[in-house]
Amino acid sequence: MKYIVLNLLLFIGISLNAQITINFGDYPVIGDIHKYDSTNIGGLTAGAAGANITWDFSNISGNYNFSRNFIAPSASTYSAAFPGANMVIQDAEAETFLDVNATKVEMLGIVMDIGLGAWTVVPFTNTLTSINFPTDYTDSFSDTYDFDITVDGSSLGADSVNVTSTASVLSTIDAYGKLITPNDTVECLREYVEHTSTTVVNAYVAILGSWTQIQSTTSTDYSYTWVAMGHGSGVMEVTTNSLGNIETIKLKEVPNTVTNV
Repeated sequence: MKYIVLNLLLFIGISLNAQITINFGDYPVIGDIHKYDSTNIGGLTAGAAGANITWDFSNISGNYNFSRNFIAPSASTYSAAFPGANMVIQDAEAETFLDVNATKVEMLGIVMDIGLGAWTVVPFTNTLTSINFPTDYTDSFSDTYDFDITVDGSSLGADSVNVTSTASVLSTIDAYGKLITPNDTVECLREYVEHTSTTVVNAYVAILGSWTQIQSTTSTDYSYTWVAMGHGSGVMEVTTNSLGNIETIKLKEVPNTVTNV
């Protein structure tokens, strides 16, 4: 869950030759398909924040083994659970339901395996802002979201399992510069996100007639996304530890026909 939220990032376009502004027209449209290399070669960091930074990731493998599809809600099995959605981001890890409009993108909820062995529908009680339009370098925003779901608990030896989570997100456009990939050098704007969540899991066993807390965790996670003109989605997405050391990575396939240097 945390990984997906951290990587529900800015699907946008920018120009470094003028004022950097992210607009609604830069967002992906239904039918778009993007491919990523998710191979973490190790020893990488997110690099510096600030103006006119160069980030060199030219040694990534270039094995584009992960696809992300932007589909209509009607194409999803789970659309009935998210009646306000007008776009879905679909990949092997999750389906993320969005309300995309001219002023912002709201995350309505997600469908994924939350640790119970099967995909679970998770509507957010308080939706999460992904991006506001317009957005510029040094802009930031904070938001909160939460969910409360009860599902079959047989995978954990219980009759039912209840999962509640409250979370806060702080997003900052902390840098711009040039991202060097295996195929290209691309001018990018970078978003930094801190995600803090508290999740409580309770199990109900009918023979005992009561709920029992089996887990309670609070954690803070960190991610960065590089976005660029003409690509429609993040050119690179990483999660890191608190020191900026990369733990997971997705580098988008970038054809040199859209280079902007």
